[in-house]
Amino acid sequence: MEVLTKMNSKSGIVVLWCVIFILGGAAGWFGNCIYRSASADQAAGPQKESQPKKEKNDDKDAELEELVAGLVRELGLDAGQQEALKNILFETRLKYQELNKEFYPRYKVMRDESDDRIRSILRDDQKGLFEGMLK
Repeated sequence: MEVLTKMNSKSGIVVLWCVIFILGGAAGWFGNCIYRSASADQAAGPQKESQPKKEKNDDKDAELEELVAGLVRELGLDAGQQEALKNILFETRLKYQELNKEFYPRYKVMRDESDDRIRSILRDDQKGLFEGMLK
């Protein structure tokens, strides 16, 4: 009887560990998808003039729909859950965009200062290569 209890306890720990591992992986995947859909393009800087805004929004909407479809498929969400998920992700994306608007100018200043410091230590023949790397 005691051996059976110990075996069940060990099995329970293994199952619990597997569940926690899977949930952690799913949470990481979900967070990464939200982060990418909200800030991937914006981290590169302001929108280029040559690329219409609608196209960027279409890309973001497509990424969001792809994320929703993946979660619906993997989690077996019903229609109500799917709609709630879309709302959550849309609201989260808006919050990320607002956060990016707040912090991007500070990020750009730090990046430009860093680039200037790097330029100051380079020889003339290295500066051209460095400028090419920045583009």
